[in-house]
Amino acid sequence: MKRKRYTVTVKKNQTFGLNITSMTDMFTILLVFLLQTYSTNDVQIDPVEGVRLPASTTDRNPVEGVKISLSATELKFDKNKIAGVQNDAIEAAA
Repeated sequence: MKRKRYTVTVKKNQTFGLNITSMTDMFTILLVFLLQTYSTNDVQIDPVEGVRLPASTTDRNPVEGVKISLSATELKFDKNKIAGVQNDAIEAAA
């Protein structure tokens, strides 16, 4: 005796209901993630190679200022090298 295969009956004028709950959950999670990672600060700090910056937190936004950096090999004002450093002493500018 053969078993009868189950077939889904589809009514001709039946409308298909789309369940978008999971899609809206996904978009909500993406929106929250993007809002939390969005930075409104316009101050960018680019550390000099070989310099490790300390960890810090603040409630106030930083303001743009003069950028002076001292590494083991050079002294820079903004991105311009103004003097070299050798044996922990600043060399005379050339």
